Amino acid sequence: MLDFTKDLNDAQLKSVTNFEGPSLVVAGAGSGKTRVLTYRIAYMISQGVQPAKIMGLTFTNKAANEMKERIAKLVPSKGKRVILGTFHSIFGRILRNEAEAIGYTRDYTIYDTDNSKTLIRQIVKDIQLDKKVYKDIKILKRISAAKNRMITATTYDSNYDIKRNDEFLKIPETSRIYLLYEERCKKANAMDFDDMLLNTYLLFKKHPEVVAHYQDIFDYFLVDEFQDTNLVQYEIMKFLAAKSKNLCCVGDDAQSIYSFRGAQITNIKKFHDDFNAKIYRLEQNYRSTQTIVGAANTVIKKNKNQIPKNLFSKNKQGDSILLKELSSDMEEAAFVAEDIKLKMLTKHYENNDFAILYRTNAQSRVFEESLRRENIPYRVYGGFSFYQRAEVKDILAYLSVILNPYDEVSLLRIINFPKRGIGGTTIEKLRKLAKQESKSLWEVIWNVENEDAGLSPSVMLRLKDFSSALQRFIERKTELNVFEIADSVIKTFGILTYYNSDEDLVEKKENVEEFLNSIYEFVSENDGEEEIDISLAAFLQTISLITDMDKQKPEDLNAVKLMTVHSAKGLEFPVVYVVGMEDGLFPSGLTLESPIKLQEERRLFYVAMTRAMEELSISFCQTRYKYNRHEYPAPSRFLRDIDNQFYEFSGTNPLFLSQGTNNKIMSGNSEIGNEKPLPNFKKVSETKPLHPSAEGDIKVGMLVNHNKFGKGKVLNLEGQSPNTKAIIFFKNSGEKTLLLKFAKLTIINSN
Repeated sequence: MLDFTKDLNDAQLKSVTNFEGPSLVVAGAGSGKTRVLTYRIAYMISQGVQPAKIMGLTFTNKAANEMKERIAKLVPSKGKRVILGTFHSIFGRILRNEAEAIGYTRDYTIYDTDNSKTLIRQIVKDIQLDKKVYKDIKILKRISAAKNRMITATTYDSNYDIKRNDEFLKIPETSRIYLLYEERCKKANAMDFDDMLLNTYLLFKKHPEVVAHYQDIFDYFLVDEFQDTNLVQYEIMKFLAAKSKNLCCVGDDAQSIYSFRGAQITNIKKFHDDFNAKIYRLEQNYRSTQTIVGAANTVIKKNKNQIPKNLFSKNKQGDSILLKELSSDMEEAAFVAEDIKLKMLTKHYENNDFAILYRTNAQSRVFEESLRRENIPYRVYGGFSFYQRAEVKDILAYLSVILNPYDEVSLLRIINFPKRGIGGTTIEKLRKLAKQESKSLWEVIWNVENEDAGLSPSVMLRLKDFSSALQRFIERKTELNVFEIADSVIKTFGILTYYNSDEDLVEKKENVEEFLNSIYEFVSENDGEEEIDISLAAFLQTISLITDMDKQKPEDLNAVKLMTVHSAKGLEFPVVYVVGMEDGLFPSGLTLESPIKLQEERRLFYVAMTRAMEELSISFCQTRYKYNRHEYPAPSRFLRDIDNQFYEFSGTNPLFLSQGTNNKIMSGNSEIGNEKPLPNFKKVSETKPLHPSAEGDIKVGMLVNHNKFGKGKVLNLEGQSPNTKAIIFFKNSGEKTLLLKFAKLTIINSN
């Protein structure tokens, strides 16, 4: 028997037991969000709610599987009947059931980002646009942003403001590409990730009887990580919960960091207003020390328009955060590697207790090199996915065509792999003929002997052999499980034979074999306790919807983890290093002029800090080598948000030396005191006009004034006139490197 009062604190218990009606659970970092979700479902079942009446939506398969396992332990006999999965997986099932209502068949293909980019490149080429101007990723982002706001291609094309903005961006043909992209996807019986959400919304909007059907099936809805939902996801949930009003959304506005994916923090307010939802706050952090939680609070409170909450911890006080200043990015990487070794020796941590978090993937290189030099095993998390490897995608393309022969992107990928003498000229003739006759590429290839494509008899024979072999699989795709199909495809088309032909392809062969192993594991998951779909369609949907967070499991390997802060969301580590904390890097230089974007960057820093359980180090550099030149960035403005009672400073920057008795100047590993005086900035009369001094008069050690950065001290001069650069520490802006001929500096004090 579950003892809910024993297993939950008071705030958690209230959010678990009050399950009727709309509710918003504001779950602070490390406050037991997953526990609340799973216990809420278990409590509902204990109160007589039928498990199959409950729908739970997450953003990752990992989160869904963790919740399933916990619920199964709490209510063993009924837990597995709860409908729990990602937005895309659950809505994908609905779309397969209702596909005909929106003009698809249930065997539709799901295009990943690479497939979408390939299709856009084809369209740009077909309509003779400049591929350097209409870059696939740029156009795809525009289309994705539109879909996340429920803007179809037709709506996009008729919107004056959107098209005018495209003209301003010098991509005026975007609406034409979007129209063709939508048309080609529909013709190929394919949807991209955004389509799966948009089409679910359109299905519900245009077919109220379908909405009513699912409203009758489900009575209770739960949404995890609600702050990460976009507009279309929220509107779908409004449709589903309109009848029962039993919608529980769990999230934290302080951890909303995915606006670049379309996430809208305003959904929290929309939900509260639209449903008059009750608010429950989870404020006790079980993850981190009191010091880390206190420091994180001082950072995030600088943001405006938040849901009020006060995160606290009853864990030990913990060590002060180390705020470390390094001379360069190379020194920063060396410090982290050495500190990891020291902590493993003195505090008995394991490799997998450490995480190095950075703002951009490009920062990983210097840390990889330092860790290698120290023989410390590491894993870069969020790197190249196994399922994105070319040899694996080739097999997936074969399986996709067998499921859906109208999938032109996949068909073009395999038509000459392994090489069978069907070259680019032949393919273009086939595509041209398909367009002229308004047929799919597959229809043209399948009936090639009856088509006037201008092909030689030998090429036509090769095409017929290829299409006939595929057709045999197409006819049996529902009779065989996915492993039987994949194994036979690899043998029939000689894929392993191709890889065996060259020693340089051994690794690719091993990856194909490993892929077969993964398919076998998928089929073997049917343990007899419940019926599991092991069909080709089910497997392809599962693979297509693997998220970034599902691609690698950082806890599986005893190695230091390197990852972006975005990738670290939802994870925790005993020791965390947040590196590269400099203006222009973190916060990103793209956000410095936008108050809204800066608030998201601050939330991102908050997420980084709250990944740490026991120890947290934050570092910044005086110089950074970037784009083949040295830059002299200022420390991140977010560092000044941290109350000085929570950190110990190691460095010489006056911005932090002046903020408290905990802070020390460090030279190597020895303390040399904290009495170093600040630069002697003299007050300049506000009424006295300041005239720029001559370039040649500026010397090292002088106090100067700059129109934008204010008062500063010249630390160094580099280069010869007229290209002399001055390195200046400004009291309010940190260190800057300025070209003297443009700086217009005024000497304040020449001592």
